[in-house]
Amino acid sequence: MSQNILLRGARQVLTLHGPEGARRGSALKEISAIQDGSVLICDGVVKCVGSTRRIENLREARQAFEIDVHGCLVMPGFVDPGLTTISERTRLPGHRLKTPKDLHEDNLELMRSCLQHGTLTVEMKASEPGSFAPVVTLLRQLAKLEDHPVGMLRTWKVSRLPESQEEAAQFREAVEVIRRRKLVHFIEVPANTLLPFGEEVVGILKASGIPLKIDWSEGGSERMESALGWIDAASVTCSTWLSEEDARIAARLSRVVMFSPGSDIAQACGRGMRQVIDHGGAIALTSGYNGREAPGHSMQNAICRAVGLGQLSIEEAISAATVNAAYALGLGSQTGSIEAGKRADIVVLAIPDYHEVPRHFGINQVRLVLRRGQVAFNRGRWKIGAHEPTSGGVRPEHLRRAKSKAG
Repeated sequence: MSQNILLRGARQVLTLHGPEGARRGSALKEISAIQDGSVLICDGVVKCVGSTRRIENLREARQAFEIDVHGCLVMPGFVDPGLTTISERTRLPGHRLKTPKDLHEDNLELMRSCLQHGTLTVEMKASEPGSFAPVVTLLRQLAKLEDHPVGMLRTWKVSRLPESQEEAAQFREAVEVIRRRKLVHFIEVPANTLLPFGEEVVGILKASGIPLKIDWSEGGSERMESALGWIDAASVTCSTWLSEEDARIAARLSRVVMFSPGSDIAQACGRGMRQVIDHGGAIALTSGYNGREAPGHSMQNAICRAVGLGQLSIEEAISAATVNAAYALGLGSQTGSIEAGKRADIVVLAIPDYHEVPRHFGINQVRLVLRRGQVAFNRGRWKIGAHEPTSGGVRPEHLRRAKSKAG
């Protein structure tokens, strides 16, 4: 059985506690902040969260391994539902395909960097490089990461649809292999290309039983309504440059609408996120990382840009980057908030107040990351056991001291 952990004395704890389901409209502002809060973790899940005075008097807390987080902000780990990996060596002439070893190492490095920036769950999207067969190899390499070091859901992001009967046969074969080997959790299709080839392609995809998503990044009410007529989408990805009419359509969707406010500080951002919220919709944020075009993968920066350029409040941006992003991946009952019974996916930021997050664009404020109740990354120092400072990992003598003190 794993050691119980007490995160004690945080300046603020953001629990994101609320009713079941993605937050919509004004409910995105409800982040349930606790001043001078603590979190008790037992067997990898949240046992209790509340004021430090109440939590520290619990029997399980007195027997727990204590991590002092005074002066820090404790919040749910970020969820990024929109990273895109590529299989080509973009810096070489001809964009040659990466070797399987390079694919594995590059994506492992990316996942480790996501962890260090506080992202504990990601959706990794893979597009086909030209023909449809190579995407199977790319997805197999992603599957080998086996949910480590962060939780990963895999999506085949179909960049184009078949243009001939021969390609349709290749497409059908790729879908069957992916289904049989369980290589993806979702398939995302572009709304703008469903019109000419929609009926046949959607039939193939629906027959696979794999949940479908819609990429509506180019906007257009006719395209969206047509796509929704064929597909019961698990989520919809949109551009921030939605028109007012498109924003109304997006807000009426029962699913979460995903936006990337961009990773480039010089890149502009539209009002689409603001409009969808104002019309009562549910949105989620993604870093928008793309191995070819957008190298930024920090959800802290995504929050900063959503506030500074997308006109979101900091509360709305945090909700969109945690609990709503989790619901966009179908994981809202497991992660995305700090609530009793949910996985202890928690990040500790070296700032005292969540209002400070937008002021630190480009700076990684992550001090400590817990994944499933275990310390997965530790940049700072904390007081352990008899409140002696240390750095680095947890050593056995500290565990013995903590247990002795509890006894």
